[in-house]
Amino acid sequence: MTRFRLGIPWLVVVGLVVAGLITVMAGQVRPGGVVMSLGLFAGAVMRAVLPERYVLDIKVRSRSVDITGYALLAVITLVAFGVVKLG
Repeated sequence: MTRFRLGIPWLVVVGLVVAGLITVMAGQVRPGGVVMSLGLFAGAVMRAVLPERYVLDIKVRSRSVDITGYALLAVITLVAFGVVKLG
């Protein structure tokens, strides 16, 4: 049986996304969306900059597909939370 181990890149991405979700649940919708978007953008940057052996936990496909996917999700999240009509 292999040991499941999470690395720093995964903790950064998931930590920021969870922090954003908690912020949204606390009533701060736009700032929470920005925090979630920053988490996804951090994933794109780490996938682009760090060597392969350090990003195995956030690696899904090839490097270019991962970078594009994380960056696209960050932009979509930022736009979606930016256009929300509040009160």
